[in-house]
Order: sequence, then structure tokens, then C-alpha cells
Amino acid sequence: MAINNGYLYVADTANNVIFSCPLTTDSNTPNSFSCTSYSPRNSQNVLEAANPRGIAIYNNYLYFTNFNFNTSGSDPGIATICSINSGSLSSCSNAGIDVSLLNGSSHPAGVTAFNGHLYITDQSTNNYILVCTINNTNGSLSDCSRTASGITGTPIGISIF
Repeated sequence: MAINNGYLYVADTANNVIFSCPLTTDSNTPNSFSCTSYSPRNSQNVLEAANPRGIAIYNNYLYFTNFNFNTSGSDPGIATICSINSGSLSSCSNAGIDVSLLNGSSHPAGVTAFNGHLYITDQSTNNYILVCTINNTNGSLSDCSRTASGITGTPIGISIF
């Protein structure tokens, strides 16, 4: 999940949707949510979510990982990018990460954005993190690479402060 500009965004892995929930400003009812679900589709109406996991937001772009991405490189990809505005998701598309960067049975899970880069953990046992450069103008990703993380096991979440 992620919070941005007064909205909470939550990935629903069972239904392949992203929920957008306005946060209340009333301190007496912090647990009251009225959420809208978004089925992120590209311009050809192809669903861009396949068991979405982590969510990150950077410069009004929302990124989420697809645990069950299409290994052929077609949609949905390793990650999806959507524009966000006042809690609404639009213009969703495959983030374009080359599937050859992943080995065997990879499962992208956690994602975070920091200082112009997107970081993605792999829940399989491949022991690395994907790092991509974020274009500050249009949110697109480039120069993605796999880096050894020194993490053993099955990392799921990632966060940078």
C-alpha cells in the first residue's frame, strides 16, 4: 500500500484491482474508508494487473508489481505504471522492464521509489533487487538492472526513508 496526497492506495491480489481510498481529515473517524476500485487497463483495454503486490508512488505516477507477470514480455509485465490525479488512476501501461532481467520462477513483490529510482524485490530465491531509473517528466523507466542484494530467503516488502 502507499499514501499520496490524501489517498491510500491498496493492491487487491485476489481481484486484480487497485483500491483508492480518500483519507479522512476527521480525527474522530480515522478508520472510515470509502474506496473506489480500479481495474488497470492499457489503451487496448488489456488488463495490466496479474496478482498485484507492492505499490510505490513517484511524481504523480503509481507503480505496482505483478506477481504473476507474463513471462513472454507481453502484458501484464513485471510492473505497471499508472497516472494518478485526485485518487483516480488512468493511462495504465506495462512499465517495460525487460523480463530477461529475471531468472526462472521470479515473483516481483515489494516496490519503492526514491531519488529518481524504482526498486523491486523478488520474492523467489534469486537474491537480488531490480533497480530502474525513473524519467521525472513522464514516469517511464529506463536503465533497469539486477543487483545483488545480499538478501537470502524470500523478500516481500521494501521501503526507503
